[in-house]
Amino acid sequence: MKMRFILFVGLLAFSINSLGQIRVDFAENNLMSNAHPFGAFLCPIVKEKADSLFNVIAKLSIPSRHINGYCESRAEFIARKMSLIYTESGCDVGKIWAFAPSISTLVSNKKLSTSNPLFDGEKVTWGYHVAPIISVKNGDRTDTMVLDLSFNSKKLIEYHKWLGMMHCKELIYTFTDRNYYLFYTLNGLQLTGSKFQGMTISEEFPKIITGHFYYPMPSDFLTVPSGIAYNDLACYLVDKYYNDAQYSDYKDDIKEKTKLNSMKDIIARKDTTLPKEMIEDCVNYYYERLKYWQSLYTKE
Repeated sequence: MKMRFILFVGLLAFSINSLGQIRVDFAENNLMSNAHPFGAFLCPIVKEKADSLFNVIAKLSIPSRHINGYCESRAEFIARKMSLIYTESGCDVGKIWAFAPSISTLVSNKKLSTSNPLFDGEKVTWGYHVAPIISVKNGDRTDTMVLDLSFNSKKLIEYHKWLGMMHCKELIYTFTDRNYYLFYTLNGLQLTGSKFQGMTISEEFPKIITGHFYYPMPSDFLTVPSGIAYNDLACYLVDKYYNDAQYSDYKDDIKEKTKLNSMKDIIARKDTTLPKEMIEDCVNYYYERLKYWQSLYTKE
């Protein structure tokens, strides 16, 4: 009952925002059940400065076509870089999180959905998405804007439009300060109560969010660069091998390897479906990109 109420509140907030609210009221924050993540203190900056900030980030060439993997790494990397530029006194960058019913409730397996940037003409579905936000003043209008290169590589996006781009009207969302990296989940839940007796929980529901977020370790300079390097690797697999007729016999395997855990098998040299020379090439490429993003991530 509590989760249904939360979902109702989330849908109500989304409806209100879609009808014209243009700046985040942080009373909307904490839509997740029992968690209270801090929201960022967003000070409006003029559109010209916001556009300049966007252009600086865009020039970093952060891989964005692997939209359903390591978005938390992209968001953390971008938010960190934005915060070094966005130096208004007492202000900071924030993050916006969207959660599909598949990980926010046990009674629906609906996911976020959009066109797949890696494979033309296909759709991709996934459980959650996150991106940095800032507040932008444009004349008499003030908007909370999202910087998400996966959805728009040309400009910032109004946050309620960003939510609509995931084509899931049942999603719930929340805002946090930029330091929250990821969220906790519960595994192995069972439905109780007479209404659900005898119901088998599908394998589609392996994890349920608790609503609690956590910061990365201050000394961890590997996790974020590693996620972006995997984004690079997914694009590399498609651009160099999937689209090459020489490797047409491996197209299905290559496509499968763009998934998160499958790429990790390549880097660990545990994959047995791809040619060894392809695996070695991918391993070398991944570590080159990891070194590059590590150096950029730690640079002030």
